[in-house]
Amino acid sequence: MTAFTRWVQEWLNAGLGWLYPEICQLCGTARATPVEGYVCSGCRAEVRFIEPPFCQRCGRPYEGDITTRFECANCREMEWDFKSARSAVVARDPVLEVIHRYKYMTPEGLLILFIRNQRFSPYSCRRDA
Repeated sequence: MTAFTRWVQEWLNAGLGWLYPEICQLCGTARATPVEGYVCSGCRAEVRFIEPPFCQRCGRPYEGDITTRFECANCREMEWDFKSARSAVVARDPVLEVIHRYKYMTPEGLLILFIRNQRFSPYSCRRDA
């Protein structure tokens, strides 16, 4: 990105900040910029990202010293109609609040959470990514 492009982007972001205040889209009180995906550091700290070990079929996280890939007992017993499912985060506060807002209120601003922040993006969960 050239210096001129960065300068224009900074001015555009400043102008948009007057129309759309740079506040956290989760708590609504703390400052959060577009670079941060409109999520403040306090709310981001509350999000629990799913990391190994987790079931390779359903994606459910597990505690412990599991170092190999595995399927949980539930997945071995059930006949699912899918090969694998994966979530980037555990659906608890504040993520559950975002899901409910997106599902029932569908504000365009919440879409920024999924586009700007790759850790919330479904594409960040791909194994080949």
